[in-house]
Amino acid sequence: MSRIRSTLGVEASIRALFEAPTVAGLTHQLDEGGVADPFDVVFPLRGHGTDDPLFCVHPVAGLSWCYSGLIKELPDDVPIYGLQSRGPSGGELVSTVGEMAAEYAELIRSLQPQGPYRILGWSFGGLVAHAVTEELQRQGHQVSLLAVIDAYPSSRLPQTREQDRPSLIRALAEGAGLSLPEDSADDDVSGLIEAYAADQNGVVAESLQVDVDQAQGLIAVVENNRALARSVSLGRVEGDLLFFRAGINNPMPMSGPEAWSAHVAGDVDERVIQSDHVSMMRPEPLADIGRALRERLLPGRPARPAGPVNRPGSRADKP
Repeated sequence: MSRIRSTLGVEASIRALFEAPTVAGLTHQLDEGGVADPFDVVFPLRGHGTDDPLFCVHPVAGLSWCYSGLIKELPDDVPIYGLQSRGPSGGELVSTVGEMAAEYAELIRSLQPQGPYRILGWSFGGLVAHAVTEELQRQGHQVSLLAVIDAYPSSRLPQTREQDRPSLIRALAEGAGLSLPEDSADDDVSGLIEAYAADQNGVVAESLQVDVDQAQGLIAVVENNRALARSVSLGRVEGDLLFFRAGINNPMPMSGPEAWSAHVAGDVDERVIQSDHVSMMRPEPLADIGRALRERLLPGRPARPAGPVNRPGSRADKP
């Protein structure tokens, strides 16, 4: 990094080196500007490539930084975009998962006008990824990959969750792939998010500072997303589902393929990852997830495309 600074006279992030490991590519990357706004609704984890993009939906924390490890796990020609909640940047929060799915489908189509689409989500993001798939199919588009990482339909989730500030902060930490003790009195949300940013391989600005309004916005996002997770009622999508299940300390009474079979017309391809839920985005579990994703993304091994849903009455939310 110091040689780049002294030779080119510019600052380069680790993210830039991941995205453009050659001199020519790095020069082009630096010419096009710096690191993207980490709180924007679309966060380009890898903003270039000739293949169809992979769209990654945020977990309950509302941020998609956790998918940064996929940059080195997936083929270089696959762009990777994170979809993020509006709250931290000052936007109004949505009131239903259906509203969120419609917004994200529009964002996806603004980046990739025609399908087939590839969509991934961890935890709450898996529920939203399913709803986005349903919305895109309703519009007549194909989805070639729907992958969920340790996500379960709301009917199988605990219905009593505390919404006090300490519980929300713990949920924010878990949504960032971090663990806080149950009795933790840590109330430094800004510090928590800054530590999270520093752990993302330089994809987020290394010197990120989170102000009070952004911190409060993130707490509001977590509270809202937890409420949405309890109220969402998923429909049924066409095609197959790639389902990554946490194989360690999984509290779900029905956590295998049967958890999703009622919501998918095709097959549920279950892959058990030796990790607990919170650690699924850490390097070792993510390497296993990346290998399975490469099987679906590599040319010559396409997944069965999922066609548009022709049945009326499929909704992502309870009335």
